[in-house]
Amino acid sequence: MIKTGQAAPVFTDRGDSFRDIRDFKNKIMRIKPSLLYIFVVFLVAPCIGQEIHFPMPGNSDYPKIRSNGAKIEDFVPPHFDVVSKVSGDLNGDAKPDVALHIKGTFSKFITKLEYGSDFDTNPRILIILLAEKGQRGYRLAVQNNCFVPTPDSPTDAEPFQGMSIRRGVLRLDFELWQSMGSWAATNASYKFQYRNGEFVLIGADREDYMRNSYDSTALSYNFLTGRVKTVDGPRRDLESNPEPIRKKITWRKLRNIKPRALKDLRAAFSWEIEPDIFI
Repeated sequence: MIKTGQAAPVFTDRGDSFRDIRDFKNKIMRIKPSLLYIFVVFLVAPCIGQEIHFPMPGNSDYPKIRSNGAKIEDFVPPHFDVVSKVSGDLNGDAKPDVALHIKGTFSKFITKLEYGSDFDTNPRILIILLAEKGQRGYRLAVQNNCFVPTPDSPTDAEPFQGMSIRRGVLRLDFELWQSMGSWAATNASYKFQYRNGEFVLIGADREDYMRNSYDSTALSYNFLTGRVKTVDGPRRDLESNPEPIRKKITWRKLRNIKPRALKDLRAAFSWEIEPDIFI
């Protein structure tokens, strides 16, 4: 998987998403050498000399968001657009707070492609604003330049899928999905709650599944209780299998893991919470 603070996004190996690719490579290595050579030449030859390096944002491409403002637009810097906005009470004062996901519009981060849509690697910023007490306006609670990741390549779907506020909890949804190169896909959600002056990760869910076989493993982490729920079994394909599908559900204790604040988290899918498991 891809691997808050003020630093620019950092990405790591995608781990589970490429497990099926590794299996594919292992199968290739069992082909007879002569056939393997023909296969590799056919596969790689069209790509020779076509490697593309996509521009990625650095520290200087992330502006410092102002600390106070009378309206939401005051927190959106020049050359940035609002991708998503939700409002709701996050700190228990019965006033509507706001969470924003904004993205740059710099042309230097837009790569023109011969086929398909342009590939956009502009900086993404997550912002949380708390309504001021006793007066109009907002104050900046969180600016996270890392948590919303940028796609690695044009074959990747946009990782950020949306956010919502319910009962004082901010939920952020992401996915890892490729249009070519892998049948594996991942959905993930993160839940943050305002506790002791910080937005703390209280829960995280991750589902890894194969789009061709519908095999699926879902993990649900509750950092308040320290428990993990695992659900194994095929996804329900309503067209081919309308009947309910039985799944294996297990519970276990999560040891030596402390809740983390949003300001201390890097990109989604980058925390190796258990060996080879990233959230």
